[in-house]
Amino acid sequence: MVFSAYRSNHAAEAKRNRGWTSSLVPASFKRMVRSTAIRRCALAIFLACALVLSAAIPGGTSAAGTLVQKQEDKPIGDIIIHPNPVISGSIGGSVSFVPVPNAFAVTFNFGELSPMNQNLVVTIAITVTVRVSRNYQIRLSMGTPSIPDPNAIQLTDIGIGIQNLQLLGPGLCAGAIQAPYDNNPATAMTINPTTFRATYPTTLSNVDTSSPIVIRGPSLPSQGASFQVIMVAAPQFFTPGSTSFTFTLALQAGSSFSCL
Repeated sequence: MVFSAYRSNHAAEAKRNRGWTSSLVPASFKRMVRSTAIRRCALAIFLACALVLSAAIPGGTSAAGTLVQKQEDKPIGDIIIHPNPVISGSIGGSVSFVPVPNAFAVTFNFGELSPMNQNLVVTIAITVTVRVSRNYQIRLSMGTPSIPDPNAIQLTDIGIGIQNLQLLGPGLCAGAIQAPYDNNPATAMTINPTTFRATYPTTLSNVDTSSPIVIRGPSLPSQGASFQVIMVAAPQFFTPGSTSFTFTLALQAGSSFSCL
């Protein structure tokens, strides 16, 4: 009986307390509390999504929270080698290309360069097109091949030069060929009076030792530019047979450039 009365009194008191609390708290305040909780929840979801996106996109976020991409992460442009190189004076010569990121590996073979080939020179000319979104440069590089026979053709026996750099549309300039590679080895060839071997202003030996920059130019986002890489060898008393050589033609971001 006492327990029943206590429970009844406790229930009545709780009911009065609920009524007192509800009457003292304005409805606008309760709506504000609910609205603030919703905003906090939405903010937490937004921040979590931003963290996921910043991890997925190169460059992350800026100090202001805006998603950005670093300039060096963006592709500089396109480099294209035309599929039909011009080979003249050759017996069994060939050229092939393998694309690599922003570059091409060029493998060529002059064919037979012994007295079996009666031509004065063997010439290979490849045409290259570039389209770039910022200042650019073209670099040549290669690995040193092993040629144990001193009577076989050597890197110093192969002339290489850059010619015919031109715009493919309206613009100020396509860039500039860098000396001493601004030559046509087919017409600049001379004969060493001591060794009787052909010599050139620039050879594959220069490319092998210095990995030179052969062209510098401005941004060409719409019109693009083209140029030719020319390789030359003179048939002489080389050991019969043929040897293949490979160099890399790379498109890179360049320093500031002004058309004169």
